[in-house]
Amino acid sequence: AVPCYYGGSFGIDTRFGLHTDRSITAIYLAHELMKQFGKDTSVCILGGASGMLAFYLWVAGFRSVSIIDLPVWLFCQGYFLSQNLPDVELELTSEFDSNRTVDKLGLFATNCFHKAKSSKWDVVVNVDSMPMMGDHSALNFVSTISDKDWGFVSVNHETAEGDNSRVVELCAQFPNIKNV
Repeated sequence: AVPCYYGGSFGIDTRFGLHTDRSITAIYLAHELMKQFGKDTSVCILGGASGMLAFYLWVAGFRSVSIIDLPVWLFCQGYFLSQNLPDVELELTSEFDSNRTVDKLGLFATNCFHKAKSSKWDVVVNVDSMPMMGDHSALNFVSTISDKDWGFVSVNHETAEGDNSRVVELCAQFPNIKNV
């Protein structure tokens, strides 16, 4: 399945539908998460971009998927997901449930991330945003991931952005986060 709504993106039109660089990355990550963790894994996407990864995780059979992002991005992700998965309930609420949610796609503001219980998610995925958010914010997210013993999949360019550190350097400060 490919999204029916892309919001004006461009890519390669195939017999399966339009594919962009982001859809290829999302398909690859959904495949790797399925292979490494299984579809019963509860996934948190930290910085969900357009919602493409959440879409492909859902299509792959994951039923506990959340996005943590800034409100304006949550609005865009909610629209993208509602257009492409119209039968899926989106959980977008100010009443954040810190426990695991199943059979809903959760869209939550960044302040909810640190409120989640350890059992809320099994793995956190971040693609391309940590190097841009500043060391203080990125370190807070990595610290929470470490404290709650969540798995962490980082797909970030490993070039320091301005004065910001590389993600691998931030993770190195926490011994229970393994660099694979």
